Amino acid sequence: MGAPFVALADGSIQTPGIQQSGSGVIGESFTLTADCKTGSPNCKWGGGLGLLDNPPGWGPTGQGANTLDYLPALIQVTPVAPVAVPRCAKGSAYQEDVGGCDQSTVYACGIVGGGAQVDMSFNPGKSGGETSIATQCLIHQAGGQDVLDTTTNPFPFQIDAGAGNSMVTAGGIPANSVITSSSSIVTVPIYDDTQAPVQFPLNVNQAPVTIVGFLQVFINFVDANGNPNVTVLNVAGCSNTATDSTPTLSGTSPVPIRLITPQ
Repeated sequence: MGAPFVALADGSIQTPGIQQSGSGVIGESFTLTADCKTGSPNCKWGGGLGLLDNPPGWGPTGQGANTLDYLPALIQVTPVAPVAVPRCAKGSAYQEDVGGCDQSTVYACGIVGGGAQVDMSFNPGKSGGETSIATQCLIHQAGGQDVLDTTTNPFPFQIDAGAGNSMVTAGGIPANSVITSSSSIVTVPIYDDTQAPVQFPLNVNQAPVTIVGFLQVFINFVDANGNPNVTVLNVAGCSNTATDSTPTLSGTSPVPIRLITPQ
């Protein structure tokens, strides 16, 4: 994916600007792919057969250009389990978190062990995987997801309501109407993969990670392999030397947090 999104030392944006205006991370599109061995039931290191593609494109099975790896975040169901969950995302706490509203999982920015963990006990990838099912549910892909128009000039980009948008299905607006909010907009935490081994130990299911920033992205669609294709709308960074007094970001953020991706 080229240059990092944020600098680890101070959280500054590495590639500021709007891509459609010449350069910058805003407007960049790529595919999120699970950093797990295809067909494996989990994401744990397995003697060379676990995590495969970190950074993207590495090794004989690398995903190549325009991809970014992710790992599933550990979802906290106490004191409040994910709520407002549609029926198509009820298969697990992870699905409910992606498809609904997570009010309990805390992502402390820049603090080692500040609450953020990855869940290596399952593999969310593949066409029928947890990420594919829940993300398609979230964006109403079966009925027609919202569409981001990145050709809009001047910025910001325009969002057109898809046929599956709840406002369209309820008869409130016609399809293709310009809208200002969308369930396709999510926030992805970025973790610092230099502070922990890339190969998480075989006996570790829930490894702590340090969050160094957040990407706000628009989910365009889920491809045939179960991988979400996204476009960057915004990026925020934080230093990886933050203290315990640093404010934390939880699931009550106005933009839901879904996956977790390495920096």
